Amino acid sequence: MRHIFKEQAPHNLSRFIERENPRLWSEIHTSTFYPHLYDECLAQLCKEQSNLSGYTEKPLPSQTKSLHIDHFRKRSLFPIRDYVFGWDNLLADEHNINYGADYKDNMISSVVAYQKLVNSVVHDPHHFFTYMENGHIVPRRQLGSVEREIAEYTISVFNLQHPSLVNKREEIIRIVRSYLQGGLTSDDLKACLGDYGFPSVVEYALQQL
Repeated sequence: MRHIFKEQAPHNLSRFIERENPRLWSEIHTSTFYPHLYDECLAQLCKEQSNLSGYTEKPLPSQTKSLHIDHFRKRSLFPIRDYVFGWDNLLADEHNINYGADYKDNMISSVVAYQKLVNSVVHDPHHFFTYMENGHIVPRRQLGSVEREIAEYTISVFNLQHPSLVNKREEIIRIVRSYLQGGLTSDDLKACLGDYGFPSVVEYALQQL
């Protein structure tokens, strides 16, 4: 996970809320005055996240039909407008039942669970997580018992140890090692690996070599 710096909400989202007084998220798809609002919001979220998942750091698919706007705090548990349409509660992610947003929504069933979950908009995930050479994401050693529990719970809720994610992170660490041995500088290497995603893994690998 990586800290996400949020921009101002799209102007049309604010106008939509003021003008149409929506109650349900589904109304964003049926607005007469702002028919492209959902796509506009999704595009800005992707830009804020550097086209990476806000949970896994995996590159987001280029086809928008494979993407969706996720509510970090689920609408079923937080139905008030501040969360349903609150920009800081919205993140872009791919549809994938194995990890990320979809997996999180199936794992969380209570409001109190969010007290044990790292929020990449509010927190700096680098404080909580580091990596291993085998691609696993793990809590940092210096964490106290409470923060370690938060880190472990977050890894579980988003299923960040899914084999496909672990394998990709391990592959990136191997590539970093190979490229550096081949004489590439850190800056050149980051540029070469831009399409691979997982920038926190690249940074970890560079620190180890």
